[in-house]
Amino acid sequence: MGYNGQAKGFRWQLNAGVENIFDAYYCEHLDWGNIARQGRNFYLQPGIGF
Repeated sequence: MGYNGQAKGFRWQLNAGVENIFDAYYCEHLDWGNIARQGRNFYLQPGIGF
């Protein structure tokens, strides 16, 4: 999910999301030794452009 805005000569952006929302046990094909990935992750990512 993301939101864009503009104020006083610069642009800003705010992104948020959830990864592995159901906390599933999984491995990617390039993971070392089939070690499971992290559980549920939440993130908030701000950005500013000029």
